[in-house]
Amino acid sequence: MSSKWCSYFNETEPKEYRFLDFYEYRSKQADFTFSFQKESYKLQMDLNNLMEDGSEESKETASHLNKLFKASNLLRGQWNAVYLMVGMSAIRKWNPYNYGGQWNAVYLTVGMSVGHRDTFCDVNAFWNKIELNRRLQDQLQTAEVEATSSLISVSAKTFATTIRNVHSAIENVNDSL
Repeated sequence: MSSKWCSYFNETEPKEYRFLDFYEYRSKQADFTFSFQKESYKLQMDLNNLMEDGSEESKETASHLNKLFKASNLLRGQWNAVYLMVGMSAIRKWNPYNYGGQWNAVYLTVGMSVGHRDTFCDVNAFWNKIELNRRLQDQLQTAEVEATSSLISVSAKTFATTIRNVHSAIENVNDSL
């Protein structure tokens, strides 16, 4: 990645910028994190940098994508805030007539959810594949470790049995002499 934004934005025409294309491009980079949260944060920062320092066409397209990114996050955040508000009211932890700083902090935290993933099904499908692949790799690694451990355990038992048998044979030979 360049110091300002991912090289995807240099190699792609601004009118061709897409969330999915960005993530696919990033997935081929050595510093890809396999984390939707981290990669979407990078995307958001890149869009902000493009809006600030990019060409006019880049600024316009980045601004449009940023609005889509924020609009879907905001919408998702509003629904989560409603659910949170109802849940907190039910347990008497939130007073609907108190619009103080604590509620705003909770709302802002919830508002930073991963809405553009839910809004764009191709992005969601891409990340579902990445996450499934990651889980399968973890399961494979666990299975390999367990198999190796089991093999070592069986080998150790076999070796111990062999040593006992050799020791017993030596004692039998010594007894017969």
